[in-house]
Amino acid sequence: MTNPKEYGRALFLLAEEEGSTEEVLSDAVTVREVFREHGDYAKLLNTPALEKEERLRLADESLKTVNKHLKSLVKILAQEHAAHTVASAIDGFIAAYEESRGIEHATVISAVPLSDTELSRLKEKLERLTSKTFIIECEVDPSILGGIKLRYMGRQLDSSLRTKLDSFANNLMKTIV
Repeated sequence: MTNPKEYGRALFLLAEEEGSTEEVLSDAVTVREVFREHGDYAKLLNTPALEKEERLRLADESLKTVNKHLKSLVKILAQEHAAHTVASAIDGFIAAYEESRGIEHATVISAVPLSDTELSRLKEKLERLTSKTFIIECEVDPSILGGIKLRYMGRQLDSSLRTKLDSFANNLMKTIV
């Protein structure tokens, strides 16, 4: 079987061609969550105990309101006994969508939750520096004591108080020895 993310990328290209990308994206996010939260559904669509026609009918029934191309993707994967890869295929669609729109993800780790104003300033600065649009995920880790760690586009910037203290201690130890 082809890599499921390639199926998602193919779905993206088809949606772009037809001008239905936003509709497919909206449906895809919902379908991905359903498949992630209800693994038994994928198992049902994969089961060899059900005839192919029955598996396809189940997919048709449960995805009535979903974009026809997304529904077809799920049915293709069900035919191949690969319904368990639907979420991965949709990840491929979303990755292609975000790449085409210049969207990047960043993770900011702080000792305490950042305010909306701080997040907004950080997002604006990242977008100004990179000419990309950012989706920022926040994590709280009290062990960093203060400052932030920022991960984006394969980089990590660490201005946490913990790292600065550790660096100071290492430099102090080198000086003393």
